[in-house]
Formats: sequence, structure tokens, C-alpha cells
Amino acid sequence: MSKVLRATDMLIALLHWLSHITLTVYRPRYSQQNRFVVELCGESWTRLAETLKMLYAIHEAGFPITITNPESVRKRLLAQDNVGVIPSYDSYHRANQYFPAKQDVFEVLHYKDLGRYKRRITPFITWEPLPILRPM
Repeated sequence: MSKVLRATDMLIALLHWLSHITLTVYRPRYSQQNRFVVELCGESWTRLAETLKMLYAIHEAGFPITITNPESVRKRLLAQDNVGVIPSYDSYHRANQYFPAKQDVFEVLHYKDLGRYKRRITPFITWEPLPILRPM
């Protein structure tokens, strides 16, 4: 019992300290093997390292735990993910939602943010066509 309380207290303290990392506990609908599923979600690049540290600590304590979108986390850790380029007048806030989910875009930047590396990186950018604007 003390192991569970210590781990729970540690988890609550960590979640309080690190905002916007979500801990979800739910019952699987069709599986009776596990009574509950415990899942961490902290997909922002500013929170991913802390989320993975928490995942590892909870796993090492002997508790079953998973992470939201494990395949996309793996891609990000291996630098196989996509970074979206948005217009300079758009805000970064939730701009990754402009892209379809199948593109696995979690981070965005403005083209001008590439600075002196524009010439090197531009050949690797896939540009999507803009919709044609029609006068009203």
C-alpha cells in the first residue's frame, strides 16, 4: 500500500508542477485482461521530455502505463516527424491543427524562422497549393 501511495503522491506532485500533461485512467471497453488503462498525454515539444520521464518513472515503479499516440512520439524522437510551415501572420498557437492528422504535424514554424538555413532546407519542403481566390 505504501508503494502505491508514494507513487501516487509523486505523480500528483509532478502533474501539479508540470501543467498541461494529462493523466487519464479509464476502463477498456472490450478487454477484461486489464481492469484499468493509465495513459499520459503531453504532446507539445516543451512537455514531451517531462512526459517521457514520468512514463519511465511510473513504468519502473511497476505500474502499467501507456502514452497517447506512441507511434507519433516514436517518430518525433527519431526525427521522422513533419514540421508545418505557416504564414508569418498566423500565430503558432494550435497551428498544427491546420494540417490533416495523417501528416503527423505537431510543430510549426514560420518560413523566416529558418534564417540562414533556408537555402539548405527549402529543397526538403513539400509545398501544398493554396486555394484560388476569386473576387466577389
